[in-house]
Amino acid sequence: MAFVSTFVAGTAELSPTARSVAPAQNDFFIVYRLVLFGGGLAVGTIFGFLALIALGRQPMIDLVVVGAMLVMIALNLASQTLRESLAAEARICTIATWVNCGALLCWPLVMVPLLDRVLWVAPALALLSLLVLTSIWRGSPRAIYRVGLQSALVAALGAYMGGLTLMS
Repeated sequence: MAFVSTFVAGTAELSPTARSVAPAQNDFFIVYRLVLFGGGLAVGTIFGFLALIALGRQPMIDLVVVGAMLVMIALNLASQTLRESLAAEARICTIATWVNCGALLCWPLVMVPLLDRVLWVAPALALLSLLVLTSIWRGSPRAIYRVGLQSALVAALGAYMGGLTLMS
């Protein structure tokens, strides 16, 4: 699309000179959304296991700091998706995003050594809520990319923690 710009008092005014030939596609097919979700899971799991092999067992303060930063990034992505689903008034997407945020927030609580039997509850709940969100999302494609990145983060943390649990 070509634009003609004129500068008036230091500001640019853009006016379109040609119409778009085809409308932009704003919707992914369900298969594409699931592929992005599964790809994020695969990349995150591989990265988590490679980090476990490369780093081994780290002191607890290092795990808490790095884990907190990754969970904050995942919560930031979830908050952007939540804002977008609230604006679109998509009730089920909003509920799935709230469940995802709750699972991410309670993840550090299940890392307490007394609760090692329920260690898989928070990551599994986070991934299941992301799967629901991937399946029913009808908004912008940016949210699907955020879900893919968030699934990679959750899978990497889960793979690293799961490997540490299996090693002990």
